[in-house]
Amino acid sequence: MGNNVSEFATPVPAFSDAEIQKLVREIYGIDAAASALVGDRDQNVALKSSTGEKYVLKIANAAEDVSILALQAELADHLAAVDPSLGIAQAVKSLSGASIPQITAKDTDGTHAVRLLPFVEGQLLAHTPRTLSQVRAIGAYLGRLTRALQSFGSPVAHRPDFMWSLDNATGVESFAGDILDPADRALVEREFFRYKLRCKPHLQGLRKSVLYQDANDHNIIMQADDPDSVAAVIDFGDVAYGSTVNDLAIALAYLLLDADDIYATARALISGYVGVCPLQPKELEILFDLAAMRLVMSVCISSNRAKDFPDNDYLTISQAPALACLRRLDSLNREFLSCFARHVGGCEIFDGQRNVLASIRSAGKSARSLLGIDIQSAAKSLVSMREGARGAEYIEDQSQYTSWLTECMAREGSEIALGTYLEDRTCYQMDQFQSEAGESRSVHLGVDVFAPAGMSVHTPLDATVVSVTNNDAALDYGPTIILAHNGIPGEGTKQPFYTLYGHLSLTCLKTLKPGQKLAAGDKIAEIGDISVNGGWAPHLHFQVMTSLLGEEGNFFGACEPSVVDVWQQITPDPNFIMGLAPESFKYDPLGPDQLLEERSQLMGPSLSVSYDKPLKIVRGKGAYLYDHTGRQYLDCVNNICHVGHANPRVVTAMAKQAAILNTNTRYLHETILTYSDRLLATLPDNLEVIYFVCSGSEANELALRMARNATGREDIITLDWGYHGNTAGLIDISPYKFNRKGGTGRKDHVHIAKLPEAQAAEPIDHYLESVQQGILASIDRCGDGPAAMIAESISGCGGQVVLPDGYLKSAFEMVQRAGGVAIADEVQVGFGRTGKGMWSFVEQGARPDIVTMGKPMGNGHPVAAVATTRRIADAFANGMEYFNSFGGNPVSMATASAVLSEIEDKQLIAHADAVGSYLMDEIRKMSAEYPAIMDVRGRGLFIGVECTGTLGGDIVSFARDRAILLSTDGPHNTVIKIKPPMVFSYADADTLMAVLKDGFAHLSP
Repeated sequence: MGNNVSEFATPVPAFSDAEIQKLVREIYGIDAAASALVGDRDQNVALKSSTGEKYVLKIANAAEDVSILALQAELADHLAAVDPSLGIAQAVKSLSGASIPQITAKDTDGTHAVRLLPFVEGQLLAHTPRTLSQVRAIGAYLGRLTRALQSFGSPVAHRPDFMWSLDNATGVESFAGDILDPADRALVEREFFRYKLRCKPHLQGLRKSVLYQDANDHNIIMQADDPDSVAAVIDFGDVAYGSTVNDLAIALAYLLLDADDIYATARALISGYVGVCPLQPKELEILFDLAAMRLVMSVCISSNRAKDFPDNDYLTISQAPALACLRRLDSLNREFLSCFARHVGGCEIFDGQRNVLASIRSAGKSARSLLGIDIQSAAKSLVSMREGARGAEYIEDQSQYTSWLTECMAREGSEIALGTYLEDRTCYQMDQFQSEAGESRSVHLGVDVFAPAGMSVHTPLDATVVSVTNNDAALDYGPTIILAHNGIPGEGTKQPFYTLYGHLSLTCLKTLKPGQKLAAGDKIAEIGDISVNGGWAPHLHFQVMTSLLGEEGNFFGACEPSVVDVWQQITPDPNFIMGLAPESFKYDPLGPDQLLEERSQLMGPSLSVSYDKPLKIVRGKGAYLYDHTGRQYLDCVNNICHVGHANPRVVTAMAKQAAILNTNTRYLHETILTYSDRLLATLPDNLEVIYFVCSGSEANELALRMARNATGREDIITLDWGYHGNTAGLIDISPYKFNRKGGTGRKDHVHIAKLPEAQAAEPIDHYLESVQQGILASIDRCGDGPAAMIAESISGCGGQVVLPDGYLKSAFEMVQRAGGVAIADEVQVGFGRTGKGMWSFVEQGARPDIVTMGKPMGNGHPVAAVATTRRIADAFANGMEYFNSFGGNPVSMATASAVLSEIEDKQLIAHADAVGSYLMDEIRKMSAEYPAIMDVRGRGLFIGVECTGTLGGDIVSFARDRAILLSTDGPHNTVIKIKPPMVFSYADADTLMAVLKDGFAHLSP
């Protein structure tokens, strides 16, 4: 390549083989046979000496600037010294010691500089099968070359008028007029426009260095025995000072000429290069534009030179592949290529992109539903458009897909069906999805929400309308909305992100306009039917974008598999905004029916399940449970996970201690003492001693044993409909069990005191006196006297019955006066559930001798306790050892301590009082409309709603189908019980109320 256009008029030297052999003998003292090599300006000759050495003789064009040739020789010496492994050939000295001797042509008297270079063994890249490992090796080699060149400098290298410099690309723009084909000329003109728009403004700020600038497949030599390794590069005729990134851009241009896969080739080259010589973000950003401009310059210069040398085929030999490659690059989104190069080069895909991703994640925490229904709690199916996908039938014919999908959703009782993000879809192998990069755009970049046509679509966030367009081509989006959302401050600015809604009805084309402001939750459209949505089954395609990549009115909904990693940065997971449970997008082959069948074979039939349609619950969080389809259920009945399902503080404490030590109480450990001290501090001062067990049943068994040991008596007084555990001894004192189906009735040592009614017909003072008389009667029936009276502070299985004020105090005192032990069963209502304090018996003014606790104590971890007086504890120590293998172990203590901290730090007792009071007030207001609601009662988040007949059970089933979990209790299962985790919020209460109102409206007689 020469310096300017005038040089093209100077003919290539034409020494004969005989003349060449003579001058080589005279100048270098070498006898050699000569054979011609290709050259567009210089005469290049291969030599083989009589002793077998191989050389290349280069006879320069008479117009060649000798100082440039001297620069090349100096540079070769520098590279050989800095990095010998580059294999750069150094000029052989003449007999007189000159690196660049000169000769005169007899026929023209022109002077020509001569260089003799050792032949580089290997194979031209042009003659080597192309592999990605080879391209990566070329990238690494060029990175080493760039690194070595950065320590070289010469004023001669500053060639401001050098035609082939990418920094001066517009210098050949006038040559575009020499391109004969109008379409090719228009293509080249578009590239000049892009160069001036995207590259030119940044050239001043790019790093500069001396450049090689000619890494094409005729100048790269691969090792003969390893074609995936570079031996050397040759021909330093284009050496000049310029933007450092140009060397990689030029190599990229030439390697893309015959690349089957643009992305794979570019990834291999860039990654190989930056692994040795990192590039800056702006250099990577314009890399593809520079590569395209190199091809443009080649086309322009060769077209110009062809006018003067129409018979020189070498001048136009590379035009066809160059133009073909330019057409491919022209069809690809250039901003995406910038993102691709930056990503492969190890940078953000654009400046501030991490801030935009943070904005999306942050915004998703408060996003509203996309549809007119709550998609979190909607019943869901998972569908696939990928052949062979597990759990999904592949339907190739889209006309059949609608009916199949409808059948699938009906079979599974689904309100919506989901098509997943990043699914590689077989249905995208059609012509519409073919990419010039070399692959089909088959990977889905959004989430599809299949729902009936006409269902309303809403913006999940405050937004500004960017575009409303009807992309009505077959298999396109149909009516499409793109919205912009404000980001978070980053580098002093707010960068927006975008959402796309495709396959809509035509209505939105009239109701929305660009620039329109929207509030979160506003309706923006309806789902379109197959006649307007591009020919698909009715659904919403929802997508999130960190950048629009310069696109207007439409955006890529699918990408090539090889660049998914880049598109994930541009179109991140839409579920950041949708907020669906991750299980929503995972196929679970073992559904409830299969598990129920296996359970019936492996487990006892007396082990019950909830609901006629059992649930497979796979995860919990806060007040919510999630089934295997990702459906979110509001848990209004699980009082065991007291401070919320999977509470992070509790989980962390449990895991941390489990990773250190777990053993029994025969070894001394601080955790049990620390927790004991904290727990006893919440109880009345007469309770000074504590024992740890694993369950409420164990706790109540131990309490009975202590009472009988302390009194020497056997008889137990219990409240009617009471339930205290599942052991044989506790079933005997639980009327809720022994007087119902499967029970064997009351044992002689058990005496039932009447449970105060939830609604007393007589004045409370008279009623209280009558039930107290029942206690006295029970005491009288105990013969020698009772060992104990055991009572729940609020009767759970009795129907969430709140005892009359003072009842428990007087009952316990009567038993204590009779020499018995008073046992308060706080297994269900302890730890602040009733909102009036840590323990419910305190509200009654009672002073028990023993308090049992369990269920909520470990938030689901099996830990329970018995607190008692010193007197009873001393009596229990009668010489028989008490030992519990697991009770009080360090993990249980750490877990229970974390629960206590959550209750205190989050003020959950006051929270239960406030939210519970609000919920009961709302239910009471509703009950005025429905006489079938007989009573609403409870304390805090321990609430019962008593209904007539089977209505309570019907409401529970109705709520289950609407993702609210409740259950019934009471002697006849007529009481809807509400006892959610203590983190149950006002919003959760409103959600529950909406379903209850709907249920009573549909089901009340």
